[in-house]
This record gives sequence, C-alpha cells and structure tokens, in this order.
Amino acid sequence: REAVPARLAGAGVRGCVYVGQTARTPEERFAQHMRGGRLANTKVYKYGVRLRPDLYGAWNPFSTRREAEAAEEALAMELEKRGYVVYWG
Repeated sequence: REAVPARLAGAGVRGCVYVGQTARTPEERFAQHMRGGRLANTKVYKYGVRLRPDLYGAWNPFSTRREAEAAEEALAMELEKRGYVVYWG
C-alpha cells in the first residue's frame, strides 16, 4: 500500500490521510472501512494502513453531528496546511 501516491512523491508531501466523522470509535470505523463494501471509503479500503491518533486525538469526541462535521473540515484544512494530502467528506 502506498503512503503517498506516486504522482506526489518528492513534492514535499508528508503523507496521505483520510479524515472522517462517525458515531463509532475510530477503531471500529477503520475496521469497517477495511472490510470493504457499501459502508467503506474506497481509498481507505485500498490504501489504508493504520489510524493516526497523533493527528486526530485532540479533536474527539463531539456532542453533535454539526460539531463533528465542522471539526472534520477544520482538521482536514489544518492537515493540508501541514503538508498532507487529505481525503475527507
């Protein structure tokens, strides 16, 4: 599994990450993605390696879906600023 798409390697990219929000634990949701199927994100299923709590740990949990969705976008933007390729939404 590639950590950075070949087309971006050497372009100062720190890595590729997926940012999402769920009512499950991150571990449960990641396992769901890795099983594949209708509820899985294709990129996570194909390229997912591990969770990165060092990048998201301080962002959880949220009381409402609205808060979670706003945090999802904010974290995605923050990680892009830090040099990651981010898939989200």
